[in-house]
Amino acid sequence: MTVKTGGYWAKRWRLWGGVLVLIAGARLVKIIQEDQMKMRIAEMPMKTVCVGRFLIDVPKHAIVSFGATRLAGWSISVDYDETDDAFEARLAATETELRTMKNEKGWNSLESVANIIADGLSGKVMLFDREWGYLVEFGERVYSTSAKVRGLARLHGVSFEFRAEALDSKDIPELVRIIKQVRNRDGEAIPSESGFCFDNSLVADPLHAGQNESTVMFVGLQSHPDLSIALRSTAGIAHGRTLLQRDADTNFRSEYRWSVHNFRLGDRIVNGIPGQELMDRIREHSGVTGHDFEWEALSKKDSVFTPNLGLEMSTGHGRPGAPVQSSLSDVEAIALWDKILSSLRVRPTRAVPAAAAASQAPVWARAD
Repeated sequence: MTVKTGGYWAKRWRLWGGVLVLIAGARLVKIIQEDQMKMRIAEMPMKTVCVGRFLIDVPKHAIVSFGATRLAGWSISVDYDETDDAFEARLAATETELRTMKNEKGWNSLESVANIIADGLSGKVMLFDREWGYLVEFGERVYSTSAKVRGLARLHGVSFEFRAEALDSKDIPELVRIIKQVRNRDGEAIPSESGFCFDNSLVADPLHAGQNESTVMFVGLQSHPDLSIALRSTAGIAHGRTLLQRDADTNFRSEYRWSVHNFRLGDRIVNGIPGQELMDRIREHSGVTGHDFEWEALSKKDSVFTPNLGLEMSTGHGRPGAPVQSSLSDVEAIALWDKILSSLRVRPTRAVPAAAAASQAPVWARAD
């Protein structure tokens, strides 16, 4: 008896063919969906923000805020809501309060008040609350003293406050100069004057790397509350070990190899700025996944144009803190990251006086 197998194999091939068609169709659908995701990110309207010496584009509807800003040892804060009358009342109340205080030796706390008057600018710098102490060096006591300094200034309807906890009278002239170099910015307009941008404000040049200008910008999206973006910049400090070296120093990847999927790990030059990039997807114990992307410039401490500069973007942040599933897919997260990071560039400025220009030539720029 002869068994005919042709029909059997024909059915098998038809079955496998159907499976392959389904797989190909699913793959095609995935490709189309990913392309649509990329297009949605590519067409997302953006706005430009000035951070330190740099510009970066972020989603137009993003909520942008600034964190700690420091310059030459001073902590700087800005208040756009305070009125002229409220500022004058606060300035007078601060001076009155300090005049009634005593320092640790029982002497009058307020030692000096410097008035600041310039074009559209008014304010005061106050030195107070002196402290005395000593260090032991080579078995000998070395005595020192320092005081607190507060500078309050008002410029075209905006209040600025400069604080330092341990400086002295010799530092006040520099603070007065810095305050006189403060500029207001016109809304979201990008300034053409050279200087250091922070919180919709600017400290105009001349400044130098040794003053350690530093600020950080935070970006959030109401449509993606689990998303966090930050750009930080600090001039005049050595970067130490690079991003990739620090990553290699840890056993994070080997210890959590089943939880971490790496997209990129290597060098990345952004508009002439050399740096390194690290991009991971992380699966938490709860099963949710999030993204952790970082880029860091290879900084040099001798120029304000080569600061310790870093961009970070992460997803999966819950409120108040428990991890949640990322609201962005891998494709969307990578596309948004590339769109933002690729926009990072040195802010172009108009010509500056020769005395300041020598210290402001970007080291990253080629000299042809």
